[in-house]
Amino acid sequence: MNFPTIGVIGAGQLARMMLGPATGLGINVKVFASAQEDSAAQVANSIVGDYRNTEALLEFAQSCDVVTFEHELVPQEIIRALETNLIRIYPSADSFIYSQNKLAMREKMSELGIPNPHFQRYERGVPEISFPLIAKAPQGGYDGKGVWVIDNQLQLEALPKPLLLEEKLDFDREISVMVARSHRGEVKTWSPTLTVQREGICIRTVTPVPNLPEEFSLRIRNIAVAIAEGIELIGVMAVELFQIGDSFIVNELALRPHNSGHWTIEGAVTSQFEQQLRAVLDLPLGGFSGKIFSPTIWQ
Repeated sequence: MNFPTIGVIGAGQLARMMLGPATGLGINVKVFASAQEDSAAQVANSIVGDYRNTEALLEFAQSCDVVTFEHELVPQEIIRALETNLIRIYPSADSFIYSQNKLAMREKMSELGIPNPHFQRYERGVPEISFPLIAKAPQGGYDGKGVWVIDNQLQLEALPKPLLLEEKLDFDREISVMVARSHRGEVKTWSPTLTVQREGICIRTVTPVPNLPEEFSLRIRNIAVAIAEGIELIGVMAVELFQIGDSFIVNELALRPHNSGHWTIEGAVTSQFEQQLRAVLDLPLGGFSGKIFSPTIWQ
């Protein structure tokens, strides 16, 4: 029997962390790197190229059984071109857009009945949302880039358009939860995680979330499952939320392994990295993580 080869677009730390569980499962991993010095390219079978080049990615994908992602930077038109050429790539373009386009994500959350802040697409004129507000580049922003707190019309007019505008929320804390879904519709979640941000970058996580009632934990996990099923996720996804009292509002989605899920390597029965491999190959998902009984802290 031939062991399957999973191609990973991107060769950073997230791709590298897939290599251990892949070896345990008998899966070959091949990475598409931007440079030979990339973290995963140093230890894995790799091809160096430009992820914005359709022909280069198609050649790479045709040497793999299944392709997945380490980052959200591959343009939608390239993902769709790979699908047109019958490449098995997961998450699909139709799903992946919700981690690539924040406006599309907000519209989908409204469609699914998931709580949203007040938001609008903005190009010119007086916004519907009162100042101060949050302005976001619909595409391309990450780690605090492409996100601005705007106090007045002059600041708003100075930004590149179009924009996603959101009301500025006075939230208590930020929480993330990982969820995995396979082709057959099997879904698994992990314990929610407290994330501590500094200048838009996560610097610390604590799992399980301190002083979070079990009822709230279940509600958060149910939100993640509803989103995974609603967007037909294949793979793992981080759902980032704001807690405001006893309410939870989705902030962003990341359809890939995520830094808020690193604790699962040692703190859960099945890590997010193994679950990603299992999901895209439609293997049975690994054991339910359950509740860990002492906090796992990553910094």
